[in-house]
Amino acid sequence: MTAYFGKNVIGANLSDLDNDGDLDLMTTQPILLHLNNGEGIFVDRTTQLGVDEDVGGGLVLGDHDADGFLDVIFLADSTFYKSPSLGHLYRNNRNDNHYLRVETS
Repeated sequence: MTAYFGKNVIGANLSDLDNDGDLDLMTTQPILLHLNNGEGIFVDRTTQLGVDEDVGGGLVLGDHDADGFLDVIFLADSTFYKSPSLGHLYRNNRNDNHYLRVETS
C-alpha cells in the first residue's frame, strides 16, 4: 500500500462501503476513502467522507444502526486524543459515503 499511495498507511480496512458488491478501502493514517469502481480500480472519494479530524490508529466497521450501511468507529490513539476515549463513531449517511459523527455519552 505504501507503493500505491506513496506514503505509509495505517489502519487499512477492505469492506463493501457503498453496497455495490466489491471491496472498497478506508484508512486512518492518512484518512482515505477509495471506492472500487467495479473493475478493480480504486477511485479517491476522500473529500466526500465528511471526516476532517485526526482519527487515530485503527478502525472498525459494522452496521451499528441496522440500516444496511456500514458505519465506522475510529479507534483512539493517545497520540491524537488527550482524554481517555475509545474513539469516535461515524454513521454512514446512506450510499453517498458521507459519514456523520455520532456523539456518545
